[in-house]
Amino acid sequence: MRVWASRRMCLLPTVTTANLTNTLPTHEVLAMARIPLVEPENAPPAVRAQYQQMQDLGFPMFNVFKVFGANAGILEGFVHIAKTLYGNPHLAPRYRELAYLRASQINACHY
Repeated sequence: MRVWASRRMCLLPTVTTANLTNTLPTHEVLAMARIPLVEPENAPPAVRAQYQQMQDLGFPMFNVFKVFGANAGILEGFVHIAKTLYGNPHLAPRYRELAYLRASQINACHY
């Protein structure tokens, strides 16, 4: 069973030891996903094309892109969102950054 706990002002999934060993909970253990990264040289052609589109937008090859590469549909949706937000921005970079900072402030997350 997953429990959402507030840590450092952001929500992180946690699992109690009771859920792991059927004992009384003594402390919380952070649950960490183990999704393999899909490197560009090992990626299928469709995923490699999506990677190239992200690089064409000016993004370096972040690990989050490699995680999304495990599912071509998710990566395609992410690329579509990135193209919409960054492909032809209507806001100047300064105002875009202010929007990021304000959204982080409203959601009580570190940026």
